[in-house]
Order: sequence, then structure tokens, then C-alpha cells
Amino acid sequence: MLYRILKILKSLPFILLFLVLSGCAHQNLMDDATDYLVQGRYELAVERYREALRLEPNNKETQRQLNQARQQLQTWLGKVKQAALQAQNERQQGKALILNAKLASLNHDQAALQNYNELYQNIKQKYQYQVVLSYPESLLGESLGYEIAGLQLVDQKSARANNRVNIQFSLSKPKTRIRETEQIITTQYVSGMETIANPDYLHLQDDISKQRYTLDDYHNKLTHLQKDQKTLQYHLTAMEKDLQIAELRLSRVPVNSQRYADLQMQIQHLNDDIAGQKNILFKNEKKIKKAEKRYYRADQRLSKLLDELSYLPPTAEQEVYRDYQYPQQTLKQTITSQLIMNIDGKTVQWPISLEESDQSHAAHPRIGLSRKKPNLQSRRHFELKLYQQARKVADAKLARQVAIYKQQILNSASQADSHNERFDLWIGSALAGAQGVNQDVARKIQQSLLLEFGQGGEWRINKLINLHQY
Repeated sequence: MLYRILKILKSLPFILLFLVLSGCAHQNLMDDATDYLVQGRYELAVERYREALRLEPNNKETQRQLNQARQQLQTWLGKVKQAALQAQNERQQGKALILNAKLASLNHDQAALQNYNELYQNIKQKYQYQVVLSYPESLLGESLGYEIAGLQLVDQKSARANNRVNIQFSLSKPKTRIRETEQIITTQYVSGMETIANPDYLHLQDDISKQRYTLDDYHNKLTHLQKDQKTLQYHLTAMEKDLQIAELRLSRVPVNSQRYADLQMQIQHLNDDIAGQKNILFKNEKKIKKAEKRYYRADQRLSKLLDELSYLPPTAEQEVYRDYQYPQQTLKQTITSQLIMNIDGKTVQWPISLEESDQSHAAHPRIGLSRKKPNLQSRRHFELKLYQQARKVADAKLARQVAIYKQQILNSASQADSHNERFDLWIGSALAGAQGVNQDVARKIQQSLLLEFGQGGEWRINKLINLHQY
């Protein structure tokens, strides 16, 4: 029991910190929601109140203000619903689609969602780039254009529409060209062996010569120190004899005489000189020991080098390289064709080409090179690769046609006589190619809706246009 109490007390600061942070987050959300409510942005106010209520589910004031914001939002959505019905009655399909999408996304209104789906299909049918496509499937493959956004493939029997065109693809007969070129390749080979002075042997001899010089230098320095030691020792012996004579004389002179005092002074000086000489001898002895160690190490190093030299041969065998030249042939295969696109009688062509190459040469035993034959793909395989390349180009050209068509719709929107017609063309362009409108068009649509309905809801245009994807 005591352990549980201590555990609770230990975690108490963290619990208090969490409660403080949670309270701050709740108040921040409430402040944001109130600001949005004052601005008339009811959708954002409802979102913030919901987040605040998740933090404090039992907060009655938060619940009350959330209900108030929801009422305001529902009042605003009522106006949107009336406008949606009016737009549908007046055949303003683009505007009706956006408004029904808004109702379906906020209110989960099934009727609005059904209206949105019907409008989406109608606008898509009206504005998408309809193509009666014909091409040789045996060359370009099946399902050409199926994955291009905004492209609707129709058959020849479909009713003629303003946004329908006939596109035919064809390929000219492939032409294959094989061209051979030759170049001289230079390489090297081992033509034999030659005897040369062993580089390692020479380097070791050089090291031995340097080491001998070092050893001689250390020996000379050691000899010089040893000679100095003998001289210093000789001087010390002479001083000690002088001291003995002075002490003998002192013993024979009356104590109170001047001579006695002079001898005492002499003895004092001799003792000082002897002490200094012994110190010099001691220091010199240390120098001798260091010099002996250096000399010993140098001598050991020389012995080691001489031992290594005894195992090395004075000569070595070296490979001799010579240049070798041989002809190499390059076989280059090129295949070309023309992709022809006919759009309602207007013909455009694009060149399609592929190239591959491989090398060949005879056998050259001297350099260990075996014979190599050129390995080029068969004509049929090469043609298949050409057709794959042509399909990629055809797909790109179809996508380009869709983009041109979509831009034509936007150009028509900028020249439209009425705002309603312009609005429909904006939404139509969104479904005429890659899904959605660009930022500039989205901003124009938002401004139009804000002028009519105010800021009660958020107009995320591309999300509303493509509501079925979310």
C-alpha cells in the first residue's frame, strides 16, 4: 500500500503538468473558435470547438458554444442548398456541382451526394476530350490512351460532339541501317623478363651506410666524453693532494698565527673546488651513460640491418612490357521510322529511332585475347523495341492534345459573356484533363463563392470538384 502511494506521489508532477498543458490547449482552441465565429467562419469555428470538446468532453460551456456554431453553420448551409437547387434548375452545372459537393461533405447529405455524382458524370461527358482513336494494335499495342487523364475514348457510332475528334496513328515502314567502323586499340603485354638490381637491396644498403655514419658519430661523442672524464678525474686527484698538503702544514703551524689563518682559508677554497669538481664529474658520468645507450642501440640497429641484408638477393627479375596494337570493328545498327498522327485530317509526323552497337575483333593469343563476334539483336526484336518507343511518343502526344484542349476551355472562360458561363467552363476545365484546376482558377472560383455566400464555409475547390476521390 505504501509503495502504491509513493508511486502516485512520484508521478504527481507529470500529472499536474499534463493537466496544465491540456487546459492551455483547450483554452487556445476555444479562443480560436470564438474568433472564427465572430468573423462568420462557421465551419472553422465548429472544427475548433470539436477539438476543444475532445480535450474536455464534460465541459458544458464548450458544448453550448459548439451547438451555437453548428446552428450558424446549418443556417449558412440552408442558403447554399437553396442556391444549389436554383443552379440545377437553371442548368448551371458547374456551380451546382460545387454547392452539392459542399453540402455532401459537411452534412453527409445523400441527396446532395447523388446530385454531385450525376453532375460530375454530365460535366465529364460534356467537357472531356472525346477521341475516336484508331491505330495498328499489332505495332503500338493494346489500350493506347486508356491511362491519360481527361481523355475519353469513344467509338465512331457515338453522336458527334464539339469536343470529339478523330485521331489516327500510323507508322511508316521501319528502315534499318548497319554501319561498320574500325579503330586501332593499343594495349600492353609482358614480352619477357629482365634482371635488375634489387631495389630493396639497394635501399637497405643505403640504410646501412647511414646507420654506420650514425654509429661512428655516437662513438666519437662517447670517446670525447670519456676523455673529458679522465681529465676531470686527474684534476680532482690533484686538488685532493693539494688539500692533504695544506692540512699537513696546518697541523705544524701555531693556532693563533697569521699563517694558520691563511692555511684555513686555503683549505676552505680547496674543499669548495673539490665539491664543484665532483659535481662536474657526476654530470659527465650521466652523459657518458646516455651516450653508451645511444651507441648500443645504434649498434643493434646496424646488426639488424646487416642481418636483413644477408637474406636479400642483390638482383631481381622484372617484367618487360611492350605495346600491342590490333584492329577492333564496331558494328552499329540503326532503325528509324515516322510516327504519323492525323487529327481530323491534319497530319503531323515525328521521327522515331533506336540505335545499338557492339564490338568485334580477331583472336590475339599474344595478349590473351580471344575472338569476339558482334552480338546485335535480330531485326524483329529491334523492331519491337522501336514500336515500344513509338507507343510512348503516341501516349505523350495524346496527353499533349488533352492539355491543349483544356487550355482552350480556359481561354473560352476568359472570353465568356456571363459569369455563370465562365463558372461552368472553369469547372469543365477541371474535368477535361488532369483532375483539378490550377491555383489561379481555384482562387477565382473561391472569390466568386465568397462574394455570394460569405465566409461561412471553406471552399477547397479541387477537393470539392473531386469529392468522389476522398
